[in-house]
Amino acid sequence: MKAIKLLAVLTLTLSGFAQTQAAVVLHTDTYDGHVYKLIADDSGSRISWLDAEAAAVGMGGHLVTINDDAENAFVLGAFSAAAISAAAGENGLSLWIGLNDFTQEGQWVWADGSALSYSNWHFAEPAATFADEDFVGMTVFDWWSGPAGKWHDIIGDWRFNDVTFGVVEMEAPIPGTFWLLFSGLFALGFVRNRKQLRI
Repeated sequence: MKAIKLLAVLTLTLSGFAQTQAAVVLHTDTYDGHVYKLIADDSGSRISWLDAEAAAVGMGGHLVTINDDAENAFVLGAFSAAAISAAAGENGLSLWIGLNDFTQEGQWVWADGSALSYSNWHFAEPAATFADEDFVGMTVFDWWSGPAGKWHDIIGDWRFNDVTFGVVEMEAPIPGTFWLLFSGLFALGFVRNRKQLRI
């Protein structure tokens, strides 16, 4: 039942997102063959988890799947400063990652469908203090329960004044067929011109 609910919400979110809201890319970086983007809603100040995932899918990716300590450190290091700047001094700052238990409480899965093989929870997290703490954020500042970069489950909206930004992960683009063809023709023309000059 929750799977149907997630599909319906994502479908409505995707269609509504395209019509009513655009994601603003605040910062872009690359790591290990992937492109990562920090996004907010069109106000540039925050974004809900569902809107962030819809925007990520629209960009050809998903909210980030973190596979190890190195990638976790990269995400924190690459996007903290831009998120802090965009938050303009607000507290409760987190980066949305793709981990969620929206479809089945307690069954944590990545938005891209990957199995959970690495986690970096804060002490006593996931807490599930509220029934709808279905999404995971990475803290940008040190908490009472641990340093910045640890994860906590939070509600997908802003009822408790959380300030959240999405981190999108995509495969790095590879040169398209046109680019390869153009490069090949250019090289062929260059070689041909060199041969004609020698005659």
